[in-house]
Amino acid sequence: VGLTAIMLTRPAEAQTAPPACLPFNDMRTALGKGHEVELSGGLVNERAVVIIFGTPDGATWTAVAVGIDGNACIIANGQFWFQSDLQKGDPV
Repeated sequence: VGLTAIMLTRPAEAQTAPPACLPFNDMRTALGKGHEVELSGGLVNERAVVIIFGTPDGATWTAVAVGIDGNACIIANGQFWFQSDLQKGDPV
């Protein structure tokens, strides 16, 4: 079973956005062309992880789901990414 993607285009970059699904290494390369790098990620379940890519200044970000088959699909993207300073065990 493949991943289903919903691609939300970034206004200024819609014409240069990578395809919604690619092999993970190809997705990493495509997002890197827009200067996005891996920022964080987490396990969804035994079949997928979500990885957040973003520009170092947080101007743009892309959430990518990666399945056990190695395919990566964009599930959301946007602008103005920020990181929380929460530590493991801190209340949310």
